[in-house]
Amino acid sequence: MSGQLFDELSKALATGASRRHVMRLLLASVTGGALASRFGTAWAASCAPLAQFCTQHGERPCCPDGICLPVGFNGAMLCSQACQTDRDCAALAPLGLPNCQNGYCSA
Repeated sequence: MSGQLFDELSKALATGASRRHVMRLLLASVTGGALASRFGTAWAASCAPLAQFCTQHGERPCCPDGICLPVGFNGAMLCSQACQTDRDCAALAPLGLPNCQNGYCSA
């Protein structure tokens, strides 16, 4: 690091911020955190995790790591994940989706 760059960095760190600037940053941080927690919680509660019931075009879509696929003949839909072999579905086997069929884990 050159001496001039070090001097500029030292001056920038040593210069105090005004109370107004600090209050603006604090208010923006609190507001941003509150909005993020509110909308993040609402989104998380509305999506279905893997191996849970979902609606393909409705009020309970799969969370981003899944895709809503039909299971059985009764019209039920479950969230699944992409796969290439049955080993890719090992984590979903206890949840009832142990087989890789047509590129997705299924029953």
